[in-house]
Amino acid sequence: MEKKSFEERKAEFPQQFIAPLYVEDAKFLSRFGIVIPGKESFPLAYVKHTPQDFVVEEISPEGLVYTIEYKDFLQNIRELPESAPTFYATLVKCSLTTFEAIRVLAEQLGCSVENVQYAGIKDLRAVTAQRISIRGVTRDQIARVVHPQFFLKDIEAGKGVLTQGELTGNRFTILVRTEESVHTEFHTQNIVKNLISARDHGFYNFFYLQRFGTPRLINYKWGKDILLGNYEAVIKSLLTEASDTELLYFKDVRSKLGLCYGNWIEMKRVIDDSIPDSFGYETLVLTHLIENPNDFLGALKIIEQQSIFWVHAYMSKLFNACISDLLVSNKAVPAHLPLPLSHEFQDLLLYKKFFEKEGMYPPPWKNLRPFPKIRTAHREVFVKPKVTIHMADVCPEGIRFSFSLDKGQYATTFLSHVFNLVSGVDPETENRFILNHVQSLSQKTYEYFKDSLEGTAAVVEE
Repeated sequence: MEKKSFEERKAEFPQQFIAPLYVEDAKFLSRFGIVIPGKESFPLAYVKHTPQDFVVEEISPEGLVYTIEYKDFLQNIRELPESAPTFYATLVKCSLTTFEAIRVLAEQLGCSVENVQYAGIKDLRAVTAQRISIRGVTRDQIARVVHPQFFLKDIEAGKGVLTQGELTGNRFTILVRTEESVHTEFHTQNIVKNLISARDHGFYNFFYLQRFGTPRLINYKWGKDILLGNYEAVIKSLLTEASDTELLYFKDVRSKLGLCYGNWIEMKRVIDDSIPDSFGYETLVLTHLIENPNDFLGALKIIEQQSIFWVHAYMSKLFNACISDLLVSNKAVPAHLPLPLSHEFQDLLLYKKFFEKEGMYPPPWKNLRPFPKIRTAHREVFVKPKVTIHMADVCPEGIRFSFSLDKGQYATTFLSHVFNLVSGVDPETENRFILNHVQSLSQKTYEYFKDSLEGTAAVVEE
């Protein structure tokens, strides 16, 4: 059967590509350990209607902002040496995860994904800019890179390599689409009050939904099963478990995969007959299992970067639960809290009741040994950071925000302290929010990503 793209399948079955509606209110967020005081009274707001509603620009350790502005890099690259230990570039992407963009980039460069490093992960449904380092390639290889959903610019030759966390933070420019009622005096006063509170006193630094693998939002389960050594459970869920937050098309594919689970060749055929580009990790896992039946740990090691991320997602849920427990118990929340992925006795004592609730205390760290890049060590996170607000402006569609956050902080976490965020669409949503297309990018950047931006309203890609 001919391989079909996401857009081609969407054109065939449009009703199966309408993103399900859900509101990130107190009840919904509780499944991720998040409790925000006063959440019940927050107004509704719609974010990421289109990728350009959500712009993220990385800030370097020196305070330089890597922008999303399009720039033709060919003239720049001709001035560089043919080879260098390292080439640095700004990666600007649209509607791609950082992992997927780097995977595709590495394929085009003909190098390992390990040769492409970055300081931080950026949002999927957004237009984002971040610095990357590339080793083991030539200038001419970089010059041949082209993709409709990302481009490179500001390329420099140098030495060394970027490391995780090597950034100051991110600058966000976001259109929050609101109901007309939000512009009443009551809601306006509450929004202003919450913004001032976040600016002056900070907001609770929960790990937010993108940490849990949008759109499925179940990767913390896989992290827990990896810790428990239930490697097959991870593979089975990855392949067959549908989520109430993903598109109907993908739910149907997972249902078909469930009917033939264990027949790896047939499962691979089901994916090949759907949208194989949207099942990259599943394809890698099945390809391994076809050659190595029932080697579930080996399959997870094939996608080791993702497996590590899932373990950290589970630890993030426990971190969230710890903050929420302190808030609900009216206990003092310290300025810093350690993460639970630690061998330190005092750290484990803090999380003891959460691990016990999950049926694993002390944590079976031995099951993480096959993943040597996962290190159990003491690491603290700032619990209540402040936000730097550059601009907040009311417009017909809602409110535009520009603000900066330090590394390790989520824009949606900050916004969730002001609004109950809405995702997906239904007829009622169309009547409550202005969801028309708004061009908020520069003309050159918009033109480059035009095909990725148009027709993406209310659709969340896998």
